[in-house]
Amino acid sequence: MKIDDFEIEAQGGKIVGKTSISIDSNDPALAERLAIKKLEELATIITLALGTAYKVVDISVVHKPIIEKTESGQIVTIFDQLRVAEQIQVIKKPAKEFVEKQYYFWKDKLSRFDKEKRDILLRVLKWWRKGSLDEDNVDKFLHYFITLEMFVLLLTGKEEISKNEFEEVCKNIGVTFRPDNEHDIKWIRNKLMHSKREEKEKAEELAEKYAVMLGGEIIRAIKKYVEESGLTT
Repeated sequence: MKIDDFEIEAQGGKIVGKTSISIDSNDPALAERLAIKKLEELATIITLALGTAYKVVDISVVHKPIIEKTESGQIVTIFDQLRVAEQIQVIKKPAKEFVEKQYYFWKDKLSRFDKEKRDILLRVLKWWRKGSLDEDNVDKFLHYFITLEMFVLLLTGKEEISKNEFEEVCKNIGVTFRPDNEHDIKWIRNKLMHSKREEKEKAEELAEKYAVMLGGEIIRAIKKYVEESGLTT
């Protein structure tokens, strides 16, 4: 399956793909960083398209030989292959036509944001993916909370925000602020990080129970924001 300048296929429950990056520099570290950034954007777009977390996990970077012509012939410099401990982890194998349509739809929406907002969105979605792929619901909750904090700051354009403002934004974007109608998500997060014994046990109980719900509400809010902003940005 070819999407954009990526060639991808499903193998053993994972997406395996390749693309190429050319730079006017003999700097394999730079090429590696650019490759990771490019693949992170692919994982982000597919995450938006399918609402399922994807992450970059295993990258092979091939530094092509450098051929220099000299008076006596040619000098060929060969480099070792680099590997990076990252991967695109896949939950399902959708139809090619659906993936292509959704990929270009969300890529177009993201391209309408300026660089600063786009970079923030990529970080927001990276944290969401971390939460979605974490097997421990308490850690999942903490990742989702970081995602939500970053997203709220993006929406408000502020560097920090009061609890009341945070609650109001959550209400506006459809994120449940008090999942058990008593304790709010900021309380849960703070007690998970800083409390001991009874309060921490209660926070862990609530995080276990509501982490998946929180993640679902957040990704729906992000997708709605990207889709609606992409109409006018």
